[in-house]
Amino acid sequence: IRICIFLLILNILSTLPGLTLDAQVEGLLTLARMYLSHGLWSEALGFLNYAQISLPELGQNPEFIALKGAALTLGIKSEDAFQMLSSANLTDIDEVGYWRAYALSDLGDWQQAADVIPKSVEIIRTYPAQLGTRIGLGNAEVALRAGDVKKAERLLDIVEEHEDEFFEEQKATYDY
Repeated sequence: IRICIFLLILNILSTLPGLTLDAQVEGLLTLARMYLSHGLWSEALGFLNYAQISLPELGQNPEFIALKGAALTLGIKSEDAFQMLSSANLTDIDEVGYWRAYALSDLGDWQQAADVIPKSVEIIRTYPAQLGTRIGLGNAEVALRAGDVKKAERLLDIVEEHEDEFFEEQKATYDY
């Protein structure tokens, strides 16, 4: 799989010079999404920053803001992540609540994290394993600290689907 990913990255990067600026930026965003889906926040952030340098108005695009906020969240740059994810451009996107809650839990603001976590947790089931595990475990702790055992159980059920892929840190968090 890693070889396939590497070849895909190489393919996207090699085609960028012949594309229009908009297409180049879309290629950079595709690379950022791909890295982010594997939990590689720093690499994703690099591509997002480069895309924004190339096309500054991206900073107002809701998808771009959400992607950058997610990358910052995974990088434990929680204050910046929460600020970005609290953008007025994202208020209608329920899914952003998982990321806000995760950032707030890292800041130790458990009450506000519980207030912003969405009611339904099923979207986390659609996340790639490493991403869903990390966000699912963090949000499960938020739910438990808020006394919402049912939501925590639903989140842990989703996370358990990838138990064989846990990193040691995730296994310890899950056991806790």
